[in-house]
Amino acid sequence: MSHHPGQSGVHWQFRLLTVSVAVGALTACSGGVEQANQNATTAVRACTGPKVTVVRWIADFDTSSLDALGLGVNSNAVNRMLQYNNYAQGAYPLGMSTWIDLLKGSRNDPSTWGNWWSQGEAAFGKEHRGWASLSNVTLYCNNGSPVSVQWSPSADPGYTPTPDIVPRVYSAAEAGPSSAYATFTDYYAELHYRTRGRIATAERQLAYYGNALLLGMGLDAPFIWDDLTYRITCGGDVTVTANLSVFPQSYMYIASSQAIYSQNQDPSKLGNFMFSGGTTYNPPGVGNDAPGTGTLTRYAVASCSDQTVSD
Repeated sequence: MSHHPGQSGVHWQFRLLTVSVAVGALTACSGGVEQANQNATTAVRACTGPKVTVVRWIADFDTSSLDALGLGVNSNAVNRMLQYNNYAQGAYPLGMSTWIDLLKGSRNDPSTWGNWWSQGEAAFGKEHRGWASLSNVTLYCNNGSPVSVQWSPSADPGYTPTPDIVPRVYSAAEAGPSSAYATFTDYYAELHYRTRGRIATAERQLAYYGNALLLGMGLDAPFIWDDLTYRITCGGDVTVTANLSVFPQSYMYIASSQAIYSQNQDPSKLGNFMFSGGTTYNPPGVGNDAPGTGTLTRYAVASCSDQTVSD
């Protein structure tokens, strides 16, 4: 099965000015920014921010109580499974317990990861459920206001491992639609990067339809997603905010910090997560997003350098 990484490459975006003043207009050219003559000395500042990566992985969770997972007999996910397999309402099949045990069996082991600060995303190997990264971020400012920003977004939707088999067998996950763009104010630029991924197509099909040994759930798999916002100011302040789907676990790495920041998965929301995929089986790359779980915000400092240009 082919692996489809998310949007990547170097992005260069210019701020569009709508006011016509003596300082002149800004136009994009192949070499960077071309400025009209101002007959003055201009202060130019370049601020380079740290690389940021968010990685998703399924942590271990307790399966002793399906009620605690939001999968009790009256939950939406269980009722859908009953209807799909023509069971009477209130009859609780063992099928859901089997699927939850399989999900637990496919949990990830981050102890196998290498060092992200020296290896980058290669440190995760295939033992992850997707990562998204913003790197090579440089904001260019003129007299304290943003002019343009250069950055490189990249992502990988991850892998679906075969549960409880050693050595593990991995299938490439499905990538969903992604978006990457920048916005500007008079004081900062914001980079916006949203990525999506869900379990591999064959496993998704099996979970929906079932087979001779497993009851189908009649539910499509939702997309887990990362929505990253990277704000960088002309003063060198960096704010990174990650809005994340409710499942699974998340780690955030920032190159300028040796800390790993965590957003824990909430097993009590597993039933809502499963039902959010909807009752229609969708083609690859199409479907519903999982519910969100809040934000993870961290701060950093960019490295800035000044130069004076005579026009």
